[in-house]
Amino acid sequence: MLSIDSSQSYSLSPEELAALVVELEKKEFQQEFGEIESPFEVSQPNWEKKKKKYRVLEEKIRSASVDIPSWAVAGPLNYGLTLEKMKEVITNKFMEMANSGHLISEKQLESCNRESFYPPDKKGGDNLTRIWGAEFLVSNLKHEKSLNAPEHFLIIEDPASDIEVQVWHGPYPYLSIVKKNGYILSKKIEGESKALAYRCSTDLAKLKYKDFGDPGNVIKDSKGTGWVVDTELKSFDPPKLTRESALIQDYSKKRFEVLAKDEFSSLFQTFKISVADFLK
Repeated sequence: MLSIDSSQSYSLSPEELAALVVELEKKEFQQEFGEIESPFEVSQPNWEKKKKKYRVLEEKIRSASVDIPSWAVAGPLNYGLTLEKMKEVITNKFMEMANSGHLISEKQLESCNRESFYPPDKKGGDNLTRIWGAEFLVSNLKHEKSLNAPEHFLIIEDPASDIEVQVWHGPYPYLSIVKKNGYILSKKIEGESKALAYRCSTDLAKLKYKDFGDPGNVIKDSKGTGWVVDTELKSFDPPKLTRESALIQDYSKKRFEVLAKDEFSSLFQTFKISVADFLK
C-alpha cells in the first residue's frame, strides 16, 4: 500500500469534500432503488453519520496517517491522488524508467541488438501491466535464484513529442494502456516452455501468480532458471483487502470522482505526457 502525497492542495475542506461524497452516494442510491414506497423494503443509510465518518477519514488521508490501497501489478497509482498528482506520478515513473534504460526511443533501439528483444521483428503490445507485473516479480524474487522475470522496455515511437496512456478504473487504478506513440518490448528468453512445472511454486503462490494454463508462460533456460514471461494484470490475483482497507478504498474512489469533476470518466482517464519531460 502507498500513502498519498500530503502536500496535495485542495480547494475543499474535509467537511465539504465529505459532504460531496455523501451526495454522490445519495445519487447512486436513488439510481439503484428509486423512490422507496415502504421503509421495510430498503433501509435508508444514515447520511449524517456517514458524513461525520467520512470527514474524519478525509482528515486522516490528508495527514497521511492512513494508507490508500494500491497494487504494484496495476502500476504506481492509488485513488488518494488527484488527477494532477496522477499525471505527476506517471511522469516521474517514466523518468525513472528512462534513467534505468527501460524507456528508450526507437532511435535508441536501433543501436541495440533487435534480435535480443521480444518480439524481435515488430512492434510490441500496448499493455503496460506487463511491465509492472515483471517489476513486481523481480523485486519479490531477489532471494530466489531459480525464478525470475525478463526486463521489459517502453519504446517511444519516433518522432513523437508526447505519449498518451490510459488509467482504467477498477478495484485499483490500473495504469494499463499505451494509447498512442509507444509500445512494449521484453528481453527474449530462450528455453523450454515449462509453466506446468511451476504450478506448485510456493514463491509464485505467495505473489498470487496464477497463469499456468499456457506452457509458454514460464520458460526454463539452460541454466535452470524459470522465467515468468506472461506478467500482465490478469496473470495475478489481486491482494485481499481488510474491512478497514476496503472502506478506505471505497471512499477514496468516490472522492477521486468528486475531485475530478467534469474530467472524470467512468471507464478510464487519459493522460497525454510530453516526451521531453522524461526523455532527453
